[in-house]
Amino acid sequence: MATLEFSITASLIVVASIASAFSISSYIVSGKRMAAFLSILTFGYAIEQIVILYREFLNQNIPFRAEMFSSMEDPLLRIAIGAVMCESLMIAVIEYYDSENRVLRWIPIAIFLVACVTVCLVPDIDDRLKKWFIYSMRQIFLMAIVLFCLANYMKAPDGPTKKRYERRRLQFTIVTLFILLTLVEDTLVMLTLSVDATNLPFAEVLYRRNISESLLATTGAGFLMYASIKTLRAFSMGRSQKNTEAIDEDETLSFFSEKYGLTQREEEIMRLVVESRDNQNIANELQLALGTVKTHIHNIFKKTDCTSRGELINKFWMNS
Repeated sequence: MATLEFSITASLIVVASIASAFSISSYIVSGKRMAAFLSILTFGYAIEQIVILYREFLNQNIPFRAEMFSSMEDPLLRIAIGAVMCESLMIAVIEYYDSENRVLRWIPIAIFLVACVTVCLVPDIDDRLKKWFIYSMRQIFLMAIVLFCLANYMKAPDGPTKKRYERRRLQFTIVTLFILLTLVEDTLVMLTLSVDATNLPFAEVLYRRNISESLLATTGAGFLMYASIKTLRAFSMGRSQKNTEAIDEDETLSFFSEKYGLTQREEEIMRLVVESRDNQNIANELQLALGTVKTHIHNIFKKTDCTSRGELINKFWMNS
């Protein structure tokens, strides 16, 4: 059983650490702030698993007893790590939707911290209920993020913006399902499971971990690594010559054009700018006068608040 526990925890540490490294690399290359906060999220999860591994190492020679199941190790540390992970995800989602809502940035996490610390410090609350509440607050926080995403999707106008959100539909559905399963598993295990000699080994495995949460973390890390690799590849190809594959094809370009109010002609020119075409090449491609191309590019700079082609291309990839 100890070997199984070690294998599960070590695997989660490796997966979360790799995902964090890929995500921070994506941020360094593309400048996407969302990637930086997702890196913090996965790094925080890796730290939590390291704490679990350390605790298991300390207790490896201590027999697990039934009365230990309702207790919670390092509750304040778990609250702190949970707060870092939840807030990192919240800010990442806010960055994705390009929102300036300061209430969403700070009020939910303040409620999370006050509620968890209060329950942790109140002495009369049953240990099982206290443990369940502190862990379940994470899932409640995540479901609040899910509702925020749904609200943004519902109010988005038909067109490139809604298509951009629909591109994440499968990932969104899978993650939401695992969040609900994690909440259900926490409820069943922490509040209803009766621990005795017959199920003690099984209870020991569940004491420090949630199987659904492990699947959620692994799946989320997989999605993050895929997105990071895609960004790194696209950004690299975007700097190469005449590479139309680099554009997350028409979808990203259409979204970018709608966001910054580009005209159809400016959108055509923007595509070629991202392909690293010079002004003369763009003029030849679109059969326009060189001065006309320069005027359009100047207008694109003004609309996107950019001062150079490099800055413009970076901003384009940040919206992919």
